Amino acid sequence: MNNRFKGWADDYQIFENLIDENDKKIQIVISDLVKDYIDKDDSTVFDAGCGTGNTAIGLLNVAPNLIITLNDFDSAMIDIAKDRLKSYRNCLFREGDVIDVLQNEQNFDVLVTVLTIHNIAKDRRKELLKIVFDKLGENGLYINGDKMVDEKRVDEYTEKYNARIDHLAVLKGISRDDLCEKWTKHEKEDFSNLDTIYEHMEELAEAGFVNIKLERQMGLYSIVSARKP
Repeated sequence: MNNRFKGWADDYQIFENLIDENDKKIQIVISDLVKDYIDKDDSTVFDAGCGTGNTAIGLLNVAPNLIITLNDFDSAMIDIAKDRLKSYRNCLFREGDVIDVLQNEQNFDVLVTVLTIHNIAKDRRKELLKIVFDKLGENGLYINGDKMVDEKRVDEYTEKYNARIDHLAVLKGISRDDLCEKWTKHEKEDFSNLDTIYEHMEELAEAGFVNIKLERQMGLYSIVSARKP
C-alpha cells in the first residue's frame, strides 16, 4: 500500500467530521452485514487500512466479542485507533503494508476494507485481493466499502464527485485553507484512480471469490460483499 495518508492522522479526523455523512453510513451498513454473517461470539475480523478505528468501533458496537486485528501503515493512525479502542481487550494492532502484514497472519472469518482499496496502486490491487482470499477461512466473508464509479451513470457520478470537491471549501470556514488545498488535490487524484463497480467485481471473481454482491450504493460509495468457497 502506498503512503498517501502518512502524517495525516489529525487532519483526517477533522476532514471526516465535516465532509460526507455517507462516510459514517458505510460503517453502519458494514457492521450490520458482519453481524448477520457471524455465527460465534469470538469470530475473527481483519480491518485492513483501519485508519483511526471507525470501522472497528462500528463492528464492536454490534458484536462486542469480535476479535479484531486492525492494520494501517501509519503509526499515528494506529495510535489514535488504540486510544479510541482502549476499553476493548479484543483488539490487536498491526502497523505496516497490508499485503506484508497479511502474509504473516492466520486465517480470518471476516476481512473488511473501508475506503482503502482506492488508495492502493492499481497494479497491486489484484495482489491484495488474492491474499485477502487466501487469508479467509472456508466460507469467509470479504466486504469492501469504497468509492467506485457506477459505469451505468458515469456523468451523474462525475457530477456528484465534483460537488464533493466543491464542498471542501467548508474547511476554509475553520481557517484551514491548507487542509482544503491538500484534500482537493487528494480527491482529484482519487477520481483518476477509481475502479468501476464492474471492474472491482471482476477482480474479485478472478481472485476466486463467489456470491459477489453489490450490497448498497450511497452517493459516491459502493459496498460489495463476496465469499470464499
